Amino acid sequence: MKKILVVLLALTAFFSVYAGKKFRKIGRYKNVEIIKITGKGIQISHEDGISVITERGLSARDKKLLASELEQYFKLKNVRSVAVGRVRAKQTEELAELMKKLPTMPSTQIEVWVKNRCGVRPDDNEFWAKFKKVFEFAENKSECHKMIIARMKASHNEEIEKLLAKFKAIQLDQILKESKKIFGVDLKDVSFRTILENRYYMAENCEQFIKESEKLIAQYDREMERRRIEEERRRQEEERRRRAALAEQYYREVIRDFVPLANNYSRGSDEFLRELASLNSKVRFVMLNASLTNSQHTFFKELFLSGCEAEYYWKCLNLASGFSNIYAFGDSNRCLREAREKKERAVNYFNAAVRAYNNL
Repeated sequence: MKKILVVLLALTAFFSVYAGKKFRKIGRYKNVEIIKITGKGIQISHEDGISVITERGLSARDKKLLASELEQYFKLKNVRSVAVGRVRAKQTEELAELMKKLPTMPSTQIEVWVKNRCGVRPDDNEFWAKFKKVFEFAENKSECHKMIIARMKASHNEEIEKLLAKFKAIQLDQILKESKKIFGVDLKDVSFRTILENRYYMAENCEQFIKESEKLIAQYDREMERRRIEEERRRQEEERRRRAALAEQYYREVIRDFVPLANNYSRGSDEFLRELASLNSKVRFVMLNASLTNSQHTFFKELFLSGCEAEYYWKCLNLASGFSNIYAFGDSNRCLREAREKKERAVNYFNAAVRAYNNL
């Protein structure tokens, strides 16, 4: 570090001495400022413009002054030449060491190095300009710059290929979890493409990865749909078996309750109609879910129709009792007439059910 500081100080001294060295008067020129020293002479600026002067036309005093300045100039030029040589060697060596490591360096490490030295990412449009400025004297800067760009592209491409191979090797339902773990979002998220391209900004196979990912997503969706259909089919089958078992249970209960209903109750009585209506929900369930023979179906159909009429009978009675206003007397009578009709029809359907029961 100390040697580098010495070199930089020497370079600074050279330019500070000869970039803007001023004299009150040299020869016929006043307010003279040295611009640069070339093989043709000393280029100066003065109050009348810019000129190149040589020893011709100068006084002995001016010649002595310039000779002294030239002697100092060549001394500093030699110092600068040595300093530049040291900087060139140092910068060239640093880039050579980097180029040895580049083939095995991951993209993240290269990116950190570039940002630390140049303040930009390798894909930045100003990277080359900043790189040239930082390593101004390095003989291998162009080669190193090209190698950095090539390695970043290759590294990003390799990382995407490895990631794609990893996704193809795991179960479909694990892909979304893995992508969310790596990128913060799963493959189906609308922001996934942007996140991928920002992370692997120098990769040339991002589009290929997106297409392969879309295929995996489509395959995943098909698999999820197949599982959903299979699960729904299984659920429906379980429900069918459950309802069939319940229908068989209700079938036995209906047959069990039908015999005393037919033998022990006065057909047409309110008690009879109440029991008949309460039985109807089980009858309806059996008809919808049990596998019945023709004779069984006939029995349950007649019993169901009888139960429906009994249910309607009780509705009509409830409506009739609800008309307490004298002006609704006609409506009440109408409901009572309908109730009587429903009772009669319930008894008729029940008698048909008894006949069907005898044929089971």
